[in-house]
Amino acid sequence: MYIPPETRAALEEVERRAGYLWKFLDVAGKQKRVAELELKMS
Repeated sequence: MYIPPETRAALEEVERRAGYLWKFLDVAGKQKRVAELELKMS
């Protein structure tokens, strides 16, 4: 399947932005896990 370079670039840009967004949205989950680990270690 042939994907034109413009389309490929647009897709990569969307994936990159979605990746940043995903990392940002998971901050609450990460904070919870870090807090649980700190409790176990103390």
